[in-house]
Amino acid sequence: MKEKYHLSKTEEEIMEMLWEQDGPIKQTDLLKMFQDSGKDWGRQTLNTLLMRLEVRGIVKRARRMVWAGYDREEFGLQIIQETLDEFFDGKIENMLREYEKKQK
Repeated sequence: MKEKYHLSKTEEEIMEMLWEQDGPIKQTDLLKMFQDSGKDWGRQTLNTLLMRLEVRGIVKRARRMVWAGYDREEFGLQIIQETLDEFFDGKIENMLREYEKKQK
């Protein structure tokens, strides 16, 4: 299974930085923020990472601007739904039933 909403450590760092913003940010400013925090990334490295996130719908980009496709809470709900769909036929009731069985 390819998890659409699973984030690598690096992708998570990008999302944390985007979630801290009040809205869209220039990609060059985002790159500078990472470089200032000690990341030795070039423009193409960040572009590749953003492109991977964009393909999965996690970030949005237009005119050299980038922003989170979901706020933190919405993203968490997407992860939960992905798990429910994969393991519990998409229903939280099924997950809770299985959880109760395991607690006995």
